[in-house]
Amino acid sequence: MVQSTITLLVFLASSISFASGSAMVHHQQELSPSAVYSGNSPIDLSHGLLFNNGTFGLPNTSIEEWAKAPVLFPNISEKNYAYEVRDERHRLVRSAKFLLEWGKAAIWNYEHVTADSRPEAIEHSKQAIATLEPGLQRLETAFDKLNGAGRSDWASAQEELRRAIVDFRLAYTQMHKNSRL
Repeated sequence: MVQSTITLLVFLASSISFASGSAMVHHQQELSPSAVYSGNSPIDLSHGLLFNNGTFGLPNTSIEEWAKAPVLFPNISEKNYAYEVRDERHRLVRSAKFLLEWGKAAIWNYEHVTADSRPEAIEHSKQAIATLEPGLQRLETAFDKLNGAGRSDWASAQEELRRAIVDFRLAYTQMHKNSRL
């Protein structure tokens, strides 16, 4: 009973204060194309409440183009990366370097067999290394070419890297199997 009475008083007091006050003036702030997205929602970090992550912003067509482009490998798009845009160029090099490290780790994992390993698993590891090493070397060559590419050979270096990625991933996927079967 006491709690419901207090709730009623708070509700009436707040209603009276809102009804008696003047309307709050809100100035519309200009939105700019968002540089950050939260899922599909563009976020404008240039305004908002203190210590929050901004408010909803305007769509950014360049970011949405990248989001809609087909993906060859995680973080590597089939869309061409422009040499003139430094961020795009560095994003491709960083993603290719990650893929190269992933390939080295895959071969490293196959190289490590123990005394407890079954003979068919050891044989599978040897075959896997023989299958993957040429692809990894081609991937390293393509990465080095991409990393040192200038404006004139940037497009061809991208294509060579993409072919090397597809070949390496295809070789890895085709030979990857359970050795117990």
